[in-house]
Amino acid sequence: MASATIQMSEGHLQCSICLEVFSCPVFIPCGHSFCKDCICQQWSGNDKQQCPVCKTTFDEPVNLNVNVALAEITKELRQKRLKRSFESSGVVCDVCVGEQLDAVKTCLQCLSSYCDSHVQEHLTQFEEHELVSPLENPKDRICEVHSKLLEMFCREDDMCVCVLCAEVDHEMHHLVPVESERTEKKTCLRNTELEVKQKILDRLKKVEELRRLVMLGEKNTEKEIEEGVQVFTTLKQTIDICQASLINEIEQKQRAVQQRAKELIQALKSEITALKEKSAELKRFSNNKDHINFLQNFSAVCAHPDTQDWSGVSIHTVMCVETPRLLLSVLKEHVKQLETKIIQAECDNVKKHAVVVTLDPSTAHPNLEVYENCTKVKYTADGQRDNSPKRISLFSFGDVQRDNVLKRFSFFKAVLGKNGFTSGRHYWEVQVKNASCGLGVAVESAIRKKSVQLSPENGFWVVTNRNENFKALRKTFIPSQVGVYVDCEKSLISIYHMNSKSHLHTFSNVTFTEKLYPIIIIFSKDEDPVMVCPVPAAAN
Repeated sequence: MASATIQMSEGHLQCSICLEVFSCPVFIPCGHSFCKDCICQQWSGNDKQQCPVCKTTFDEPVNLNVNVALAEITKELRQKRLKRSFESSGVVCDVCVGEQLDAVKTCLQCLSSYCDSHVQEHLTQFEEHELVSPLENPKDRICEVHSKLLEMFCREDDMCVCVLCAEVDHEMHHLVPVESERTEKKTCLRNTELEVKQKILDRLKKVEELRRLVMLGEKNTEKEIEEGVQVFTTLKQTIDICQASLINEIEQKQRAVQQRAKELIQALKSEITALKEKSAELKRFSNNKDHINFLQNFSAVCAHPDTQDWSGVSIHTVMCVETPRLLLSVLKEHVKQLETKIIQAECDNVKKHAVVVTLDPSTAHPNLEVYENCTKVKYTADGQRDNSPKRISLFSFGDVQRDNVLKRFSFFKAVLGKNGFTSGRHYWEVQVKNASCGLGVAVESAIRKKSVQLSPENGFWVVTNRNENFKALRKTFIPSQVGVYVDCEKSLISIYHMNSKSHLHTFSNVTFTEKLYPIIIIFSKDEDPVMVCPVPAAAN
């Protein structure tokens, strides 16, 4: 009877507008009560105030007074509901009709849950049935074969089993109580949660790093613009177009950097959100007191969300040393003196990307000697070689290395560097003195056994002092110190005469599809060897 009374009372304590228990109940002249917010919203915008229940219309504005008695009753009802929600196991009686009371026991034979009164009735009829604490979804906790409670966990098969399964099908397996396995799995869960949190921290650090790089890029951009403006302000009106072009190009590059950074930061934020959600899920799951549910869902919950490896992700903020010269090339005759000044600064800037280059003797033509820690190479005709103790002749290697047809050049008197590269910026210097040679880079698959044109189409980006492109240059001087600069990000390969700090040639719009290697080609027998030399520090 008490239950029915409570159910009836709750029915009468509902607002007829929102159909929920009254919240701040007020009464109107006709005697009906409503939630204050509900009746105010109902009347807002209407010319007349009318009772939603009896349709009584009020000519005068209605004063809404709180129904104190009703407010006290609804307050007490809410408190009772809140108390029941804290005390409830979350499992309700399967027998109760109407309002379902909280279950106190679950029958493993009937796979049903019972409240305090109904469990007594059940025990009277089925004394031999086994009752346990209330279980949510009891069918999932019962062995489908033996109808026994799943009490053990098999580590070999990663599954929960009953005692009969343990004796029959898992006799030689490592079995532990589900409570013990849960404890161990919970430790793993905590470790996973820590790993996820660490990933969040790593990505937050990456976001800050990208933001710092953007700021650095902005500073470098401002500096680059300032230098460009200083160059063009010294020229006449005809150079104004180039000045605008310089600023526009630099700003476009910066916008591209900012857009790239924005995309990366957005991607990182998305991963951070996913990882935070995963962390929250893991935290909620760690509080799951249901051993069986915990173990059955452990593998799925602990799976790491798909994330990207951000360790190598960055954005380009280094000033482009080529920009001013490339833009001024169309006005070379008018700005020759200014171009010389720019190239001198460029020669200093590329030194910031200096790398150590050593030669690979296994790629050298049989008539080439590689010696002095693989930094010098010399052409010795007819297989002759210098027996200096500092030199290691290629012919002193074994037959297998000497006859390595896969790597050795047999037509060009050429040798490659030991280490190649596919990304980044790289600069090295070569001392040529009076040698007739070619310098630059070549792809790994460049043809080595027959005559081909030394061109980009054949995988060679090489400048030679026999090249007609530099015929006029050769009449004035022969470079003794040559610098080679490769910018994979900008698709540029530039060659410099470092003694005079002048520019020899640039290969632009280079498509790098495979690994590049430094290359030295010697065309005639000379007294002076070609040497890869250390790069001096850039001038401040």
